[in-house]
Amino acid sequence: MSVYGPNVPELLSVSGPVHSDDDGNPIPVDAGGLEVMSVGLLSSSAPLAWRGAMAHDALSELFQETAWADPDTVVVDLPPGTGDVALTTLQDVPVDGVVFVTTPFHAAVSDTHRSVQLFEENDVPVLGVVSNMHEFVCESCGDRHELFDGADPIDALDVPGLAEIPFDSELQASPEPTPDGVSTHARTLASAVERRLDEIWTVDVPDSAVDLRDVSPGERHDRVRAGFDRLDPGETFYVVSDRDPTPVREFLLELTDSESLASFEVKRQNPETWLMRATTA
Repeated sequence: MSVYGPNVPELLSVSGPVHSDDDGNPIPVDAGGLEVMSVGLLSSSAPLAWRGAMAHDALSELFQETAWADPDTVVVDLPPGTGDVALTTLQDVPVDGVVFVTTPFHAAVSDTHRSVQLFEENDVPVLGVVSNMHEFVCESCGDRHELFDGADPIDALDVPGLAEIPFDSELQASPEPTPDGVSTHARTLASAVERRLDEIWTVDVPDSAVDLRDVSPGERHDRVRAGFDRLDPGETFYVVSDRDPTPVREFLLELTDSESLASFEVKRQNPETWLMRATTA
């Protein structure tokens, strides 16, 4: 799905017209089993002179009114930066993860860094970054050439690198949404994204952990007390929670009647899950 990507239909070799269901909602165009919706399907080739509010409304309609066939995954092609489309997405849609694509050029990476900060501040997991036009391989001699001079500024983003995409004629062809119709680089990227999603959203919790997810505040105290009382001295105490469990530290100090713990650590596994680990002195 794309708002500022009216050329997506051209890249996927699909076109309108867009039909509606019985409720008047637009039905995505089929691209070999891949559902596609874009402003490029809903408008002519005339330029879209949209102000921010108009882009906001268009994106909201794409999210809320498109008659998707209940897909497992929806990929949203967002414009670079921190403008209205990105903000609307953060407000209206629960996002499982975001992938950033940038060239290894300092000005582009600087913009990407601001976008990374925006999504992190809104608790959206950053899956990683793709380095686009990372290099050029000469088709005649096979030599590799860097397209941008100097050190790679992408390293400074401090996010996982998912793929390095070269400037390659293979990538300029219209892809087909089939395992054999996409490039090797695209398959590599897909595998890297899948691994990162599993890493972020799969919570590996010890069997002894106290689970506070979907538990009322009063019951949370009772569960922590019961779980902590079962521990042997010096044994590690684990808590999994759907909110920040840092206040549990003060409760543990009360239970042990001490001023400090040997260790206390809280890690946010994903936007819905915190893990806490503590050891008594």
